Amino acid sequence: EYTYDGEHKGAQWRLFVKPYLISRAPEIEEVLKYIESHDDESAMVCDLLSKKLVPDDTLVTLAADLWGFLTLNLQGVARLFVNNSKSNEGFDLWQKVVRHVRSRNEIRRHEFQGQVQRPPQVSKLNEVPMALLKWDGILRDFLEAGGKVPSYDDRRAALLHILPQKFKEEVFFRIPGMQECLQDAFQEEQDRAYFTLRAQLQKQVDMTIQWAAMGGGLPGGGVHVLPEAPAAEGDD
Repeated sequence: EYTYDGEHKGAQWRLFVKPYLISRAPEIEEVLKYIESHDDESAMVCDLLSKKLVPDDTLVTLAADLWGFLTLNLQGVARLFVNNSKSNEGFDLWQKVVRHVRSRNEIRRHEFQGQVQRPPQVSKLNEVPMALLKWDGILRDFLEAGGKVPSYDDRRAALLHILPQKFKEEVFFRIPGMQECLQDAFQEEQDRAYFTLRAQLQKQVDMTIQWAAMGGGLPGGGVHVLPEAPAAEGDD
């Protein structure tokens, strides 16, 4: 579960493995921090010794232990890094794998960014639930690749972009959160507002589909997309 195959979920692998390594050898944290922030410099033991990050004998031991761990942890395509590494040079091996993960993540972020910001619009209301689930998955992949959490306004705009035009127009005025602007709010507040909006939209979609199933109609049928409140007695 916590292995890396060189192709999938590299960022998640690093987030799992790095804290584990630090828990087993706290002194390794300073070395990992250094080699990750200086990935254009050599991470061979002979070059790291001069940095005096940890005592020399500790550095040598950590490098050997890390190399041994990675020889078991890296699978699939990632075995190429092991096969081309020097024995007991664990920091050099870690640096190369993390650099590869970051490179792949950058590519993936670019691939997902457009889909996160402007997901495809569906033409039928009954396609919305699946479209929302697909967008949730794309957003999750984007964040796993190191993407920044979109603002409330951006996420709201993406949800609106998915909806059929007629439903979009009506739901915009039916759900107050669709008209809110939280540009200056804290991220936690924006997240809460988004999850509330997402739940309200999902409920409105489900209710409207149920209404249509009872004969209320869907876009293109000449009736309102959203169910109207019943008229008061005596109204024409």
